[in-house]
Amino acid sequence: MLMNSLLQPTTTPHGAYPFDQIQVGDFREAFDQAIQEKEQEIQALIASEDRPTFANTIAALERSGARLEWVSRIFFNLLHAAATDELMAISQEVTPRLSALSSFITLSDALFERVRSVWEEREGLALDAEDLRLLERTYEGFTERGALLRPEVKERLKQIQARMSELSLTFSQNNLRDRATLPASTSPMPAVSRGCRDVTACCRVACPRGGARAGSSPLLLRASSLHAALP
Repeated sequence: MLMNSLLQPTTTPHGAYPFDQIQVGDFREAFDQAIQEKEQEIQALIASEDRPTFANTIAALERSGARLEWVSRIFFNLLHAAATDELMAISQEVTPRLSALSSFITLSDALFERVRSVWEEREGLALDAEDLRLLERTYEGFTERGALLRPEVKERLKQIQARMSELSLTFSQNNLRDRATLPASTSPMPAVSRGCRDVTACCRVACPRGGARAGSSPLLLRASSLHAALP
């Protein structure tokens, strides 16, 4: 039986993703294990009876889910590069689970109390700038995602986040399908209709180089809109 390359230590230079060794079917098993590991790490933090410290709470939370981060980065890179039917099917299965896991972490009262305890003692912890910034980002991440809300509002927020996850996934997959159907051309401008060129010209007038954001593209169109303008 072949081993799942996503669950094995990488031997590639500089820890690069081993794309040539990955089978798409491996992602389901890899996500199952990685999500379970992350949940176990978070549950251990929540159940800990040790006094909250930077090391056993903030740093531990930051280190949790290393395998899940590894698998997710590989998967979503492949999804946006290839967008095959199988990859899209896996994303439909995995995305709601990732959203639920995120809500479970950020809306956990017990976990937030540990984070807040360290935050309130920050001035006496003698943290360096990097650790202090991590503590700040962690605390703000919880509060900005609803940690201070009333219990009934948190439940409503979980429902909203789950629905937003579904809609974001649908939009992303539609966008990937649009990109996959764009006609190719070796001579971009001659292949574009006059109507599309007019849109480009208008955008350049409305947002000249160095306008709203330096280095930004003057033309930002959804693939479906651009496709409709092409001959």
